[in-house]
Amino acid sequence: MRTVGFIGERAKKQSVIFTIWVCLLLILTVSATTLAVAVERSKPKKLRVVVDAGHGGPDGGVVGITSGVKESEINLEIAFLLGEFLSSAGVEVVYTRTTDGLVSDDVDAATMKQKDMAARKKIIDKSDAALVVSVHQNFYPAKYRRGSQVFFAAHSEEGKKLAAFVQKPLNENVNSETVGRSFSPLAGDYYMVNCTELPSVIVECGFLSSPEDEKLLLSFDFRRKIAYNVCCGILNYLSDAQISA
Repeated sequence: MRTVGFIGERAKKQSVIFTIWVCLLLILTVSATTLAVAVERSKPKKLRVVVDAGHGGPDGGVVGITSGVKESEINLEIAFLLGEFLSSAGVEVVYTRTTDGLVSDDVDAATMKQKDMAARKKIIDKSDAALVVSVHQNFYPAKYRRGSQVFFAAHSEEGKKLAAFVQKPLNENVNSETVGRSFSPLAGDYYMVNCTELPSVIVECGFLSSPEDEKLLLSFDFRRKIAYNVCCGILNYLSDAQISA
């Protein structure tokens, strides 16, 4: 009887020890999971900017008055250059398109534009970005109109602020040299600045209706200059808003 009692007591002790070990393992597992979540949350959020190359595919936008170059082609090239500058500054870039095609798959002329715009909005909504920049080229019936100008949504104070930051280096380093004057950013009723609450601007890099601007826009060096100054404006805005990469 004593032997049985001894074995019973020993079994009880082993059971208690096992239970304690299980509890410790559970505590350690929960603690490790909590720590992992805390570390993940403490990591700095990667700063993103959406770069939208206007038009694409069947929707070529306006065309050069002398060369016939499509706006969509120049938009995409400047968008890529802008993305490279932003990436080198530590900013993650989300492109709405990376080929000379539509963002959506719809090629029905009746619905193509609407669905393409909706597809761009979807990318913006999912991007978790700090801001949006849409690259375009301008056109005007009179050939004398020239220069780079930025547009924003009338209802967006942050969009207006972003536009001012982007317009400033364009005025100082581009417009002052090409047209000898500065431009003020303007409010515009455009889908790409109205479709999101994020600070958003449209950059009209130049006029394809102007032979002088068209010639510049066909130059890689000038496209790079535009992209660099737009990037400077974006980074200055982010710095002023205390948003860091």
